[in-house]
Amino acid sequence: MKTARLYKKTREKNRKIISLLAAGLIGLVLAGCGIPYAGSLITPYEIQQMPALIPEELTSYLSQYLQQDKTDIRDIMSPLVSDREMSLEEVKELADNNVDMKNALHEIASTYQGRGIWLETDADNDGINDIFLCEYLGGTLHIVYYSLFTGREDGSYKLTDCHTELQKEFSFIQWKGKNYLAKTTYEFTKKEINGISLECYENGRYQGGVWLAITAKEGTDARDIQTTYAKGSKYQGLKNTLETFAAHHLSGSQVPHGTAEREEKDAGYRRICDIDNDGKTEEYNVSLWMTSNYYTVDHLSFDAKDDALTQRVYDIINEDDIQGIPMYLWVDETEYGNITYLLYEEGLYDFHILGYLLSESDSLKLIQTDCHVQTQITLQEMTEPDEIHG
Repeated sequence: MKTARLYKKTREKNRKIISLLAAGLIGLVLAGCGIPYAGSLITPYEIQQMPALIPEELTSYLSQYLQQDKTDIRDIMSPLVSDREMSLEEVKELADNNVDMKNALHEIASTYQGRGIWLETDADNDGINDIFLCEYLGGTLHIVYYSLFTGREDGSYKLTDCHTELQKEFSFIQWKGKNYLAKTTYEFTKKEINGISLECYENGRYQGGVWLAITAKEGTDARDIQTTYAKGSKYQGLKNTLETFAAHHLSGSQVPHGTAEREEKDAGYRRICDIDNDGKTEEYNVSLWMTSNYYTVDHLSFDAKDDALTQRVYDIINEDDIQGIPMYLWVDETEYGNITYLLYEEGLYDFHILGYLLSESDSLKLIQTDCHVQTQITLQEMTEPDEIHG
């Protein structure tokens, strides 16, 4: 029995993931980690009451560019970069007289990856340069280990802060004489850039920061919904149902089974439906394949008892030129027969719904509803790093 998941679309998406992330913050150093700490939502009225960890001028400056083309944000942030990547020879020379750095070098050499990036910068803004290490720990999750070796007046370095995260792009940037750790954040299930975090250190210790998150605007006024017909307006009776659905669907929310389907939850969420309108019911499983590594994304998994039906869904997914990743499938009973719907998510919040009329020998695309969701930059407080706890 074959299983139709994403097939070609999954492979194409996975090939684009690394280039997508690399186009994010500055394109300088890849390191870092997963999903940012989702702290309390900050309204404009509350910004003045927050501790001045990150200057409001800096967050405002970056926010105006964050939703634009990724090359624009790179061009804007590149002049702000305030760190310097050290050579291995420099690190070894310092490690000879600094036991914490020597231990870190030995640990890196003993790992499978055996790689680390050492940056010189005044991370905690005390006027003395520090050394910031990103050690690659390997694995399909791309876990890294961040360490801060604080510089002292006598020229020595002491390990004062460390934590593990998932890999992401980062760099120290300077704003009005002070340095901040900036990271490109991304939605793990989609591998789509969803913001920038700005974090700071003081006295060698992590202090917190602010996440500039790309969030969806609320309300139907923030959605541009358009419907087109592949076979003329004959099927316009489907429009209202689809556009009502599109006006309320949220990215990441579950979609229930359709009105033409019966779901047996005790049988692994197997669905029973006359999906191809031949008067006979078919059995199949619809689920969401969930990513657990750095290279893949969540996507639809369709597994039918009849291999031929699985192949037909495979063909529909791969032959259509729609952008996005197929996430959900359901079948509704309509005046035109049982219509199979596929929902594709594109980017962070946009999505497309395509409706097909399946018969024993053919699959006709009838309708397509596209929903573009307006976004905004929302500030969220970070009180701790996005640490991975073992």
